[in-house]
Amino acid sequence: MIAAALLCFRAKSSDADIQAITALVSQDLYTTDQQTVERMGLGKYGGALFNQGTRGRAFTGMLGDKGNQETRKFLAERFASLGLHSAIQGRFRNVVAEQTGASTPENIVILCAHYDTRKSNTPGGDGDASGVAGVTEAARCLSQYKFDNTIRFIVFNAEQKNLDGSYDYANMILGAGKEKLVGAVDLDQILHPYHDKNPALAQEAVVGIGTRSADALAWASAFTAAAQQFVPALALDASGPVTDFSSDHYAFVQNGFNTALRISENSSKDIANASLNTAGDASDGVAGVHYNYAFAANVVRAATAFVAQQAGYEGAADSSATDFPDSDGDGYSDEIEVALNSDPALAVSTPMNLPAATQNGYIETVALVIELDFALDSADGLTLTGYAQIPDGYSPAGGTAIVDVGGVVKAFPLKAGGSGKKGLNSFTLKIKKTKGIVLAQLAQFSCTFSAGNYKRQFAKFGMLNGNYSLKPVTIPVTVILDNQVRTTMRILTYNCNKDAVGGAK
Repeated sequence: MIAAALLCFRAKSSDADIQAITALVSQDLYTTDQQTVERMGLGKYGGALFNQGTRGRAFTGMLGDKGNQETRKFLAERFASLGLHSAIQGRFRNVVAEQTGASTPENIVILCAHYDTRKSNTPGGDGDASGVAGVTEAARCLSQYKFDNTIRFIVFNAEQKNLDGSYDYANMILGAGKEKLVGAVDLDQILHPYHDKNPALAQEAVVGIGTRSADALAWASAFTAAAQQFVPALALDASGPVTDFSSDHYAFVQNGFNTALRISENSSKDIANASLNTAGDASDGVAGVHYNYAFAANVVRAATAFVAQQAGYEGAADSSATDFPDSDGDGYSDEIEVALNSDPALAVSTPMNLPAATQNGYIETVALVIELDFALDSADGLTLTGYAQIPDGYSPAGGTAIVDVGGVVKAFPLKAGGSGKKGLNSFTLKIKKTKGIVLAQLAQFSCTFSAGNYKRQFAKFGMLNGNYSLKPVTIPVTVILDNQVRTTMRILTYNCNKDAVGGAK
């Protein structure tokens, strides 16, 4: 079945189409992203708020260390800038971006890596800033086109903790047949093909699979064929595919999705990079002497070609399309303006006469729970918690918080303590102060919408009155504070019994 699907998808696009997409991959842009990620933890991207004094991205606690959080901010904003749906998913804070398929969106092709490191002082330039940059660069190229199938770019967290992030995703989102996975490609350690222990070994990429089933072997064979055709300069280990249980691709296999593979450097001949998981794994460290950016860029080209091939190329993307249209350019989406009784066609007409809004905020949702009561008209509710970055000197007194969850929009005038209430609905922003000064920080927020009728808004996301079990839905969330718009997507699973209460969380 998989082999037939591969032939079908390949026939959708010409070799010239795939070659043109592959040619877009830039070694310079890849290098910039890889070095940006390996510096996380110093606040070079996110500002002083994220400076922990060391380079590293360890997943500790609920949010991870400051470098882990800074990386998440970078990824969410990078994917959003490409016009992709960007979400922080699950309890392990995976970053998921989606390019929805034009004709068969239920078929999913995944390109992934992991952004965490073992400790807060291990920069992980090769493991796995190299793979993260591969995903972001491939996303930049692929997002310029449209495809039959959905392409999902995932950067997992907690890989260093027994693949927890990818196991959680594969089980909760893909498991039990909830979605159709065509296949996954995991980029993990692609920058150091020089073998420190045995320099005589050829510098090659190897394909790793988690099972030697027929469909897994067919998926690996299809990747190898694509790499050889479109990126002949990339040397592949002829002994592959090898059996490999050590990275996120294996979480897919463990959940019944055999068509998942890992691309890495020389892993069939022991670990090439002797500085892996140490402070020396950085472009300016011991390992960096043997970083090969041309090699890594070719790995990314091969992965990009293969994903484009399997997704089914259709043509150039519609760059004018947007999920949050803002007709008058005042920073507030048309959806928010209509809900709050301002004119979306007039820039001088803003919600509650607020100043124009800017699109440079950051939000991270921790939990979203939606309940729809199909037996009663006004018994729907939702709760949302998360973190929002707030600027230096911000004071909530006299300000307004606007929350839009899937088209359910509420506005809250805020008191000095950061709380606001409108009827049965409430909003709270928890701000830490030092001698009366609010420093830039991630401030926790929570809001509750009660006794409403939200069925119409959520119906368009597939939250309908019927019998559903663990149906995946993706809900857009916008929070506006200090006239800064913060938008993300939240992946939920929906359960419902007909004519009863349906719930998603």
